[in-house]
Amino acid sequence: MSATPLPAGDRITATDLNHNFPQRIKSASDGRPQHISRNARPAVVIISATQYAQFVIETGAISGGEQRLTLTEAKHTMGKIIQDVREQQCAALLTKRGALIAAVVPAERFTT
Repeated sequence: MSATPLPAGDRITATDLNHNFPQRIKSASDGRPQHISRNARPAVVIISATQYAQFVIETGAISGGEQRLTLTEAKHTMGKIIQDVREQQCAALLTKRGALIAAVVPAERFTT
């Protein structure tokens, strides 16, 4: 079973994500995926909570598991989050006041 393709969204670097973190998370939570590349290769995609839920419903949970982080935690450890998501094939769920607003997922799991 394949997941519903994501909208094209924005293609950005990890450096751009660090410099514009609040705007990039807002765009993702509004349904505009943020495709993050590292070393000129696709690394992860930040998607909305709704897009992540749809993916899980259609294909099942990501095999590497999930970790929950607040936006503040994520902002200060985004480099490690990107590395962990890529290497462990897991999802990082970003929360604000306890509510899921976005998910960081491996790029190769999602088509555009």
